Amino acid sequence: MNLPYWKSSKYYLWTKFTIASGVVGIGIVSLAVPVYASDLQAHPAKLPWIHNGIISSYDHASMRRGYQVYKEVCSACHSLKYMSYRHLVNTVLTEDEAKADAAEVS
Repeated sequence: MNLPYWKSSKYYLWTKFTIASGVVGIGIVSLAVPVYASDLQAHPAKLPWIHNGIISSYDHASMRRGYQVYKEVCSACHSLKYMSYRHLVNTVLTEDEAKADAAEVS
């Protein structure tokens, strides 16, 4: 009983080998090419802020104004639950003001 050409063992093994080689080759190529999720993301521009220098620091008066705006406007909806008042001492508030603000919250 003769088998058709495409069912012969030699042709069948060669077909399996070709398909397996193709799958392995595609796998290697797909793993070798890096895909970065941030390629399509717009990155912010580097701006010459005054606090970016070596010995520069933040403007404490503007930080105090920002905290005042937060207290008057933003605190109605947003909390400082994860912020410690000790981080605001000597930058935004004095120690007594920080204690008074912390007492208001708790």
